[in-house]
Order: sequence, then structure tokens, then C-alpha cells
Amino acid sequence: MRIINWKKIARFACQQASKQLSDDLGRFYFLRELAGYLRPDYRFKWPDVDWWQDEEFNHYLDRFGELGGMNSDRRWMLRELLRLVANVPGDTAECGVYRGASSYLMCLANRDSSLHEKTHHMFDSFEGLSTPSEQDGSHWSEGDLTCGLELVKQ
Repeated sequence: MRIINWKKIARFACQQASKQLSDDLGRFYFLRELAGYLRPDYRFKWPDVDWWQDEEFNHYLDRFGELGGMNSDRRWMLRELLRLVANVPGDTAECGVYRGASSYLMCLANRDSSLHEKTHHMFDSFEGLSTPSEQDGSHWSEGDLTCGLELVKQ
């Protein structure tokens, strides 16, 4: 049985594409075409979103190890939603804190709220997930998402 090194094949294809395609838009269309074969249901975003260049936000993502991660758009959306409720009275809360990345954004928003003093509440066992039942599926295992309180406090 022959083992195929997919990473090596992908690296070679990307190197060849980079040589042939000198502009970012051409590379983007190449990725879309490639994804059409590998993952036809994948939805691309246009690569020219302004917030990708936001230094302060990128520093935040880097702080939590998410600069190259898959959730940066969700973090940006949370940031923008928090701006919409900045002047609404009331506290904020997060249930299931993990490493505190979302709570950090909420605390920044609360700090910057000019009209109301807000308190942020964090609820978590800090012991990870409990033993999953059949209803939970097979993606998660007991102890996944464990993160100690001391790490979150940093």
C-alpha cells in the first residue's frame, strides 16, 4: 500500500501557483478553484476585509494565539456587536470562558463604555467538559476545553 504525502503535494501545488500567479487576486481565484475540487461546499470570503489590517485587533488575536486561527471573524463580529451595545445599561457575562478571549473583548468594551459602569461576569468550571453523552456526538471528549483559572486571569 502506498502512502500519499498530501502536505507535500499541496506544498508543491502552492509553490507552482505562486510562481505562475504574481498577484493576490489571481492566487485567490486559484484557491477558489482548488477548493471547488477539494471542498465544494466551502464558502470563501473576499480577501480584502479591512479588519485584517487592524493592528490593535491583530495584537489581540496574537495575544490569544488566534492570529492564524479559524475564529478571527467571529472575534471581530463580537467586537462589533459590543460596540452596538456600548451605551446600553447592564452588565455582561460569558458562560463557558475557556481561555478568556471573548471575555477580554467584553471587558475592553465595558471599560470604554462612556455612559454606564459595567461589570463582567465569567462562569466556567475551568475543568473542561464533562463526559459526553450519546446526544453530544463524538467530536468532544471528557476534559476538552480545560483551561485553568490562572491562565484566564492573565
